[in-house]
Amino acid sequence: MSGPADVVAALAGQPAADGVPVTPQALIDRHCQPGMQSGWRSERRESSMFNAGFCGFDGRHGYDDGHGLIENLAAGGWRPLPELGDWPLMVFLLWPARSSDARFAIAHYCEGDLAIEVFDGKSAAAIALGELREQYPA
Repeated sequence: MSGPADVVAALAGQPAADGVPVTPQALIDRHCQPGMQSGWRSERRESSMFNAGFCGFDGRHGYDDGHGLIENLAAGGWRPLPELGDWPLMVFLLWPARSSDARFAIAHYCEGDLAIEVFDGKSAAAIALGELREQYPA
């Protein structure tokens, strides 16, 4: 079994997913704006920026549930992490630093709340992935 650093390192060179990339910045711009309903707060962390928002369907945009989010983000270049959380109520996906957005990020969905944590580098993402595996085993 490979460790978190191996997983992140292996993903760095993956080709772009079929379809249009759904970059971390695109999700932040749409779902992580001040004043949006969310159980989390945006904050600068030691090795990342944690962007909190809400992506539940509001009649115009968003996702009905975790299945819709997983399908859309996986088609847009994110790697689902089914070994984490209680799918589909709590979902984690990894953005593996593609040319359309060269930063590593982890999306965390929990019943409509959405966080996009953008890391300062590959090693910070690998450390966070390891911590998430300990904190949220499937």
